[in-house]
Amino acid sequence: MTEAQHAQTAHFDLDPQHSFMMWNPAGALLSDAGKPFIIPIAGLIAGAVMMQVPKVATTGKLVLYFGAQSFMNIYMGWVMRTSVTVPKGTELPNGTLLEVDLTGCPAGFALTAMQQVISFVVFCIFFASVYFTPYK
Repeated sequence: MTEAQHAQTAHFDLDPQHSFMMWNPAGALLSDAGKPFIIPIAGLIAGAVMMQVPKVATTGKLVLYFGAQSFMNIYMGWVMRTSVTVPKGTELPNGTLLEVDLTGCPAGFALTAMQQVISFVVFCIFFASVYFTPYK
């Protein structure tokens, strides 16, 4: 493509500088570590507000559950991503030594199983804590 053709079609390119994303409003407010929590927090807030309105209280419980499960997914992703799979100093079959820890577990089934176990344990703790109160 000649320079003249490029100049003529440049305004049709998909460049983030040509959109509202060039200002990056989320980036100004949150770090990269905080961005995954936007949707779970929104789900928790929206669910809590909806539960206060009797007409949509059931839907509010589902939205609240969505927000809580989203937090659980972020937590479990962190656990799986940061766990050391093979420690540094391990000798590989070809005789070389690992200089850094290998982290992460590529196991979707393990993620789901751990979520279920942790959710069950949290539920048991909650159930045990309210069993002897009027809220059982």
